Amino acid sequence: GQEGPAGTTGSAAAPPNAPNIVIITIDTFRTDFLGAYGNPHVYTPHMDRFARGGTQMLRALSSIPITLPSHATLMTGTHPATHGIYNNGFAFAQPERNVLAGHLRALGYRTAAFVSAFPLHDSFGLSAGFDVYDDETDQATFLSQYQFRKFLNESSTGAILKRQGRPVLSHRVAERAGEGVWNAAREWLDAEGDQPFFLWLHFYDPHAPYAPGEVFEKLYAERTVLGGGYELADIEVPVYARLKHASDMATYRALYAGEVTRIDRVIGEMSAYFDKRDWTERTLFALTSDHGEGLGSHDVLVHTPRIYEEQTSVPLFMRGPGIEPGALSKVPVRLVDLAPTLLAFGSLPPLPETDGRIVHIAEGSEDSEFLHVAETPVDGGRRSIENGEWKLIHALQSDSYELFRHADDPGETRDRIADREADGAFRALRDLLATIPTGLGTGDGGDPEDLPEAAREKLRGLGYLNDD
Repeated sequence: GQEGPAGTTGSAAAPPNAPNIVIITIDTFRTDFLGAYGNPHVYTPHMDRFARGGTQMLRALSSIPITLPSHATLMTGTHPATHGIYNNGFAFAQPERNVLAGHLRALGYRTAAFVSAFPLHDSFGLSAGFDVYDDETDQATFLSQYQFRKFLNESSTGAILKRQGRPVLSHRVAERAGEGVWNAAREWLDAEGDQPFFLWLHFYDPHAPYAPGEVFEKLYAERTVLGGGYELADIEVPVYARLKHASDMATYRALYAGEVTRIDRVIGEMSAYFDKRDWTERTLFALTSDHGEGLGSHDVLVHTPRIYEEQTSVPLFMRGPGIEPGALSKVPVRLVDLAPTLLAFGSLPPLPETDGRIVHIAEGSEDSEFLHVAETPVDGGRRSIENGEWKLIHALQSDSYELFRHADDPGETRDRIADREADGAFRALRDLLATIPTGLGTGDGGDPEDLPEAAREKLRGLGYLNDD
């Protein structure tokens, strides 16, 4: 980790009564494993209470199901094609003024991040703009020597480490438990006074391998209530996620639920602390995730290879000054929109360069211009585009497509690509996706100059076209 001078501030003063800003990202967090999103079997009382204190987004979406690039999108308000990061292990390099922490520090905010896993190590660049960037790990998930060799040989992270010549310290995937993250953050907060602060808390607990501990495992002894009627033999389980005592997908889901409940307790401790300090009412909070998790859906356990709903949909709660409590917002929010929207709620200047937009999340608002693109470089690469009714997924290596009508198939279980009645939707989305820039090796295609001006303006407004 790294720490700047204790008194580091920017050249401009924060506006009077500027709110504190806290972003909480819970890594690998499926939306449907929360009570607030309608799951009666997963115990998340603290996050449910947190949601009731603000506005809950019924639909929030990630642009890429990989930890580092997704957080880069969230912290810069830019798409992967703009910030250039498509996988873990690559160096993120943006001017400090273009990153939320640097932008806020220039306004006089104290800035601190407490993260919990190797993909967000400060050497990868997201520490830009933070006075304190704490990426220490006090525990590690140890793999056997056999598992570790397979991890290096088979995983994308292992390939990156070897290609870049990075030293591999030991046979482990380093992470820090949520309790350790919060304890470190609380020590920093104990020393904070009246100066507004920006705090980023990152919790890795729900990420595989799922190991919540005995207390939280016992909560879900009746594992079938969490679903998982999938044959384990049919599920793609990467080496780092394999558990000797997990013989079926219901067990994996139960262990995952235990991780969620464990981190819920930490969120409860954080909420109580802010209440005790009388900070809750003058703090803008956003609780979300970088991406979801497969958990057997579409025959995938984890997240990086696919961009179905279970990988791209994330929870999102916002609360604080100006945000309606107890509200449910139907307006879709992309992670790229979060930083611009938080700055607007804080009456703070916008980021100088952003692909995101300010989203009007008030209950009853609508967004007729919604458009979302997601991508993954893994397993040959995939891109998707959706417009609120239809979603098209393009597998780049095989040049094949899947089409889902999200309005009546939110789980994306019925491929409509062969449906003649859907041919118009397919062609429109396919042609539009081909015009949107990408940093993936193939599949960008198309010439934006051929687009009608109305379509170009729509893409430009959503941050997908920068041709000025």
